[in-house]
Amino acid sequence: METLVFVLKIVLSCVVALVPLVAAYLFFLCGTFLEEGTGKLVLKLGAYCKTLVAKTGFTVDAAGTIVQGFERHLLGGWRWVGFWPIYRVFRKKMFRWTKTKSDGTLEEKEDQNVEKLLLRFYVYGMKSENAEDKNLVPVNSSWSITAWTKNLKNAWLDTEDWFGAFRSRILPYIRHHVSLHTYQDIIAKDDVRLDKEVWDTLKKENIIDELRNRHGIDVVAIECVDISPDERFRVDTLKKWEAEREAEAELVKQKIGAMSFAAETSGREISMISQWLGISVDKLQEELRATIAADSANGFENWLKKYPVVSKNWNLIQQKQLGVRPNLFGNADGSPLDPVLAGIAALISLAKSSGAGPTGTPPTAPGGNPADKEEKKRKDLTTAEAEDALKKKGVI
Repeated sequence: METLVFVLKIVLSCVVALVPLVAAYLFFLCGTFLEEGTGKLVLKLGAYCKTLVAKTGFTVDAAGTIVQGFERHLLGGWRWVGFWPIYRVFRKKMFRWTKTKSDGTLEEKEDQNVEKLLLRFYVYGMKSENAEDKNLVPVNSSWSITAWTKNLKNAWLDTEDWFGAFRSRILPYIRHHVSLHTYQDIIAKDDVRLDKEVWDTLKKENIIDELRNRHGIDVVAIECVDISPDERFRVDTLKKWEAEREAEAELVKQKIGAMSFAAETSGREISMISQWLGISVDKLQEELRATIAADSANGFENWLKKYPVVSKNWNLIQQKQLGVRPNLFGNADGSPLDPVLAGIAALISLAKSSGAGPTGTPPTAPGGNPADKEEKKRKDLTTAEAEDALKKKGVI
């Protein structure tokens, strides 16, 4: 009897001693802890058994997809796995991905022995390098993609590298849409929304559905955070831009100089003619404006015919005005009447600067027929007489 009691005491002592060990075995080896927004995969002798999640308002269906539902757990984040080592938690030896930082830059990440799997929305990053635009310019772009793993089994067990698959399915469409536009249009035109185009195409081609159903990744948004050309293109573009700005500045200087000279010269011309004819400058300009408005092609010649003394002494006017064909649109003080008249002045000066007479007839070459020589002599005499008369009057 005493021997039996002794044996029972020994057994009871062993049981008492084993209780903590058994409790530790059941609690730590046969169970696991989850944080809110995470999940784990349970394997039974290496094969998929079940999915454990800790996400308020969600549960797991028979296919392992996380759906809306309710789970009650008295021990909070602790979940029963199964008797170890028959049951164990899946662990990924190596996982690489890219995240988008708060400043929009991308950061490569790497984790080892991953068993706590994220069930939250996360902003992943993706980079497209040397994608040629419509003008064959290499373009680099950075993208942020908001997604979460809706089915842990499909993402981590049925797909070797779900982030790699996720990236390889989206990247070709990004490169395709870059090739449809020029880099300048992408950054300058409001109606060119590259991220919206990519998103619409991914939905149209059922890529979003395929990522969700086959790979367990639910993509909810795609955005382009940065786009820039290749560095060589930047240097070439900057040089071209600087050259264009210098050329435009030089052209503006030339235009301002030409308009100023034409307006100043025409002011002296019309002042001279006003003194010859005894007609005010304003009236002459008004007549000339009305005549040209009535007949833009021949209005200037018609106006000259109205005043023979001006027409006959046209060469004299040219000589006195430094060889510039007059246009009669400036003010007498050398300033332009207005921008429209100054523009007309420049055009008429160019049209008349080829050496033609007031009617557009080229001058007779030296050594022409006798009749032409006589006519030239008569015109030269008329010009000389007119000049002498003007000198006597103090006009010139």
